Amino acid sequence: MAMEGILGVAEEGRQWDDFDEPYPNKDVFTSVFTRIQSMAGILMEEGNERLQCVGRVVPVKVEEVTLQAKSDSPKETWQLAINEAREDATVVFTDGSKGEDGRVGAGWYQEVREVKGMLGLGKAATVWDGEVAGMKKALEKVGRDRKILILSDSQVAIVAVKKAGETAKARTKDLQKIIQQIGRRQDNLGPDAVRFGWVKSHIGIAGKEKADEQAKVGTEDLYPNPPYITEGGLKQELKKRREAERRVKGTGMGRVLRWNRQASVNYVHCRTGKGNLQV
Repeated sequence: MAMEGILGVAEEGRQWDDFDEPYPNKDVFTSVFTRIQSMAGILMEEGNERLQCVGRVVPVKVEEVTLQAKSDSPKETWQLAINEAREDATVVFTDGSKGEDGRVGAGWYQEVREVKGMLGLGKAATVWDGEVAGMKKALEKVGRDRKILILSDSQVAIVAVKKAGETAKARTKDLQKIIQQIGRRQDNLGPDAVRFGWVKSHIGIAGKEKADEQAKVGTEDLYPNPPYITEGGLKQELKKRREAERRVKGTGMGRVLRWNRQASVNYVHCRTGKGNLQV
């Protein structure tokens, strides 16, 4: 049965290519795993990016503090809560950010000495990667003879650090380094050597705002050395490209599909050889 008769529209020739390289199996339904492998290989071949992957660590218990402030509390209440939680630790605010062009940056700000910094991660990373990178840099920049309280607005990143410590498995190299550094500090300074806490963002807390500014500067780094490639970043890029493919007719043709739902379903049936075609 002709494709035109089933869909009600004529199918033009398609080029099943990505990154200007054809897939071994030229089918739009190539497995996600194969496409991620292909994407990582091409990205690493074209540049000096490092692929961040899972690493083993020695298990540690990561301490988390709950600041005595609510989500809708004013900045004065949050600042008081931070001062109470500080104890004898150095407070460092961290943040991750993504620019309009997709570049990710990490930032950190040490409150007392006003030490600040940023890191550009490139486009093949996520905001989560930026949050974790900021935490790693905070640990690197504060002397190992001092306890540290890291304050972040990403509960997800904090949970990831705690999980890595509990399971002895780190999703990325930065997580691996964080756990390793926590272990070293705990050996020297005790179990509360490194603590993490969640803090609300964009309410005027000076340290948090400065960390956010640094992260935004990191997104402007056009040539990070080396850029990051992470699992999350690859999946994010893959999703973006797949969504773009679904919005256009063919690959790279740039014309919007105007098929109804049944035509689209029938097309999928034709491509896969599965399902019941409805004429």
